[in-house]
Amino acid sequence: MIMVNTLLARVLAPLAVAALLLAGCGSDDGAAGNGGGAGGNGAEQTTAQPDVPEETTEEAPEAGEPVKIAIKDFDFGEDVTVKAGTEFEVTNEDGEAHTFTTDDGTFDSGSIEPGATETVTIDEPGTYDFHCEPHPNMTGTITVE
Repeated sequence: MIMVNTLLARVLAPLAVAALLLAGCGSDDGAAGNGGGAGGNGAEQTTAQPDVPEETTEEAPEAGEPVKIAIKDFDFGEDVTVKAGTEFEVTNEDGEAHTFTTDDGTFDSGSIEPGATETVTIDEPGTYDFHCEPHPNMTGTITVE
């Protein structure tokens, strides 16, 4: 009988401690300690909101304001959203020639030599995926509103 009691004590004691610890971690439903009842300070409790990641697409600039896209380190940079009729200035800051070509053939800048800038305008709203002809791993998306 002593052996059974010792075994129960070894099992039940840690369970009781765990139950007490978990009870302390429960949510505060306003029953005690939040200051909202009689004699409290009346302050409401607030909960911090998690950070929401920002979108990588930039907001559309006003029409007529040129959008500058720099090709650097074999990358076009972030995707952009623009108004219809916006002019793009695509500057090649790399040491090799690149192109600025839509996947559907809507436009093709032709070869943009190192240090050169080409200008492209898109008048039709839509989403345009683009790439570099000699470097197909270089891609991006332009959304025209």
